[in-house]
Amino acid sequence: MLKRLWLLLLFPLVWAFSLVHFWCFMAPDGGMGYTILYYFILFPVAIFGTSFYIGRKDLFGRRNWLFCGLYGIMTIVSYYCTFPLAHDLASEKVDAPDIGPLLIGGVILAFISALGLMFGMVKRGGYARG
Repeated sequence: MLKRLWLLLLFPLVWAFSLVHFWCFMAPDGGMGYTILYYFILFPVAIFGTSFYIGRKDLFGRRNWLFCGLYGIMTIVSYYCTFPLAHDLASEKVDAPDIGPLLIGGVILAFISALGLMFGMVKRGGYARG
C-alpha cells in the first residue's frame, strides 16, 4: 500500500520540493540549473512515471485522463510561483504574465502524461476491464 502511495504522489512531491528548493535553497545565480533540473529532467520523468503507473494499474478508471490536464496545470502554476513571482517581488510591481510559452510547456507535459497513461494501459493489456 505504501508503495502505491509513493508512486502516486511522485510528481506532486517533486513539484512541491521544486518550489521549496527555489525559495529556500537556490543560489541567486542558479536559475539555469534549476530550470534544467526541474523543467527538463525531473518533471517529465516524474510525470511519465506517475502516469504510467496510473495507466497500468487503472487506478481511477475512465478518469485517469484527468491527470494529464492536472499535471500540465501544476507545471504552469509551478512556473508562476517561481521566476515571475520573484521578479515581481524584486521589482515591487506586478507585470502581466506571458501565457504563450507557459501554455506550450503545459501542453507538452500534459502530452508526456498522456503518453505515460497510454504506455501503462498497453502494458496492462487494454483500456477498461470488464
